[in-house]
Amino acid sequence: LSGAEVTALYESEVPDVIVETPDFQIIEGSFTWAEAKADAESRGGRLAVLNSQEKINALNSYLNSLGSWPYLWIGLTDELVEGDWRWITGESLADANWAQGEPTSGSPGEDYAEYFASSRNRGTTWNDNFNPGEPNSYLIELLPPSNNDTDNDGLLDSVESNTGIYVSETDTGTDPNKRDSSGDGLIDGAVVSAGFNPNVDYSSIITIVQNSTVDMNLNSLRLERSGNGAFNMNFDLEMSTDLETWTPHTSHSIDLSVPDQSKTFMRLNVK
Repeated sequence: LSGAEVTALYESEVPDVIVETPDFQIIEGSFTWAEAKADAESRGGRLAVLNSQEKINALNSYLNSLGSWPYLWIGLTDELVEGDWRWITGESLADANWAQGEPTSGSPGEDYAEYFASSRNRGTTWNDNFNPGEPNSYLIELLPPSNNDTDNDGLLDSVESNTGIYVSETDTGTDPNKRDSSGDGLIDGAVVSAGFNPNVDYSSIITIVQNSTVDMNLNSLRLERSGNGAFNMNFDLEMSTDLETWTPHTSHSIDLSVPDQSKTFMRLNVK
């Protein structure tokens, strides 16, 4: 394939992103405001935060260059306190871009800001609407790669794509807000360092106990007491390269003599 053909193939597989600026993309779909916020974050961005006149002007110019656009959610809400409009970053609204007569006062529930669709002939201005209300497309603000490790799991947020699918050490599919994405007690970074998939639940074969003691699930281990009071320990060893598929290795039997038969306890320490 030529470079142009590869580009065309890639773009055909992401139809929901229509046009983009260096900092923003329009994501088409039928999203409530809350769904749009979650979807933007799952893509590594956020609902557009237009917290300066410069950003508002740049985005308005971008929309005008398109000529037409749908209703678009942005990251502005007064859901906590009616009339106190804040960006999803917590910043108070300073530079506004409301259409004439907006936001609508006295309409409880219209707590989420959107751009009017071009078909409404209201220019590049904002409206307040309900959630769920009429499902909209939205504006995602693209964020630079993060060097943070929010959950302190040894993986940078920028590689934790939150897809649940492990691709590589730079696209782990893990949740950047959970140290243990699979819930098996193993920290994501440690699993990746060991060469395994951190999205797989390994709790059926490994249990992490307090103070870093590792309790292996030894389903094939048997301790049998013979007639003379001694113990016979029988166990099978199996091998795996991915902790999912196991093949037999060897079988073992060990005779354990016990000098005092009156009070004896056996304990196995795996090292």
